[in-house]
Amino acid sequence: MMLNKIIIFSDIDDTLIQTKRKTDFSKNVVVGSYNKEGKEASFFYEGTKIFIDQLIGSGITFIPTTARNFEAYKRTIFYNNQ
Repeated sequence: MMLNKIIIFSDIDDTLIQTKRKTDFSKNVVVGSYNKEGKEASFFYEGTKIFIDQLIGSGITFIPTTARNFEAYKRTIFYNNQ
C-alpha cells in the first residue's frame, strides 16, 4: 500500500514573517527571526505561527523557502525547529 505524503513549500519573507516596518503590532505577534546583533528582526502573526505548528504536528512536511543566505536563514525560527 502506498501512502501519500503531503509536502508544503512556502516562501517565508513577507509571506509568513514580516519585518518590523511591515508588522501590525496591534495584533499578537511571535518573533520569526533575529538580526546579526541578536535583536528581533521579523515577526509572525500568532495565528500564522499556530497554523504552521499544526501543519507540522499533523505530519505534514513543511519546507520553508527563502532567498536569504544560510547565515541569515540560521537566525530564523525555522532553522531552530529543524
